[in-house]
Amino acid sequence: MLSKNFKRAILLFFFVLMAAPMLAILGMVFFQASTAKQLPANAQQQKRAKAEQLSQPMMTAVNPKPLTKKEIQQARRALPKKDLLLEQARWLNSTPFGPCMFVPVNEQVNGRHKLVFFLVRGDGRLAFEIPQSVSIPQSWSFDSILDLKFTELNFDGGDGDFIVVSNYVDRSQSDRALVPAVTIYQTSGKGYFLDEQINRTLTERKIQTADAAEKILREEFGFLP
Repeated sequence: MLSKNFKRAILLFFFVLMAAPMLAILGMVFFQASTAKQLPANAQQQKRAKAEQLSQPMMTAVNPKPLTKKEIQQARRALPKKDLLLEQARWLNSTPFGPCMFVPVNEQVNGRHKLVFFLVRGDGRLAFEIPQSVSIPQSWSFDSILDLKFTELNFDGGDGDFIVVSNYVDRSQSDRALVPAVTIYQTSGKGYFLDEQINRTLTERKIQTADAAEKILREEFGFLP
């Protein structure tokens, strides 16, 4: 004869054996239900995080330092008898030619003013001349720089890419009205690359700031943020 305790043990064993699958099913149902409740919350959090990221200012801008008095003297020796626009001159740590001074110059040729950029090495030697964009009409004469921004456009690790917005005098018009022009300069292996079609498009839209130009580059032309 089996003892009462042994019988109880056997009954308890069979009860647990029968109840285990049911408990497992209930556990899965509870887990799925709790996960379903969390998914919308996680989705909302991800949406908010993305919105916050998009609302942040672009972190691609770089801030080269203005030239020191000594560097200004070296730039003047390297570019004698030229109209240097020293307010926009900067020291760039990384260009296709190594560390250089970035010096904008107002050049006059046959009565027409052009905006030209020069790179000058730290020892005062001329490294490179960045010519004016050919997207600027011949009837336009350079007047002044409205905005200049150094930024990362091609993500090559340098700080030589820049956007310049300038005012030009349209000499074909009787009132000689000022018109803005945008030019994008990207560093390449041996100098600078200009996408003249993009320059023309931005100029036709009469963009007034480098930030506005950069926003269009990121959102419409696919430049990485």
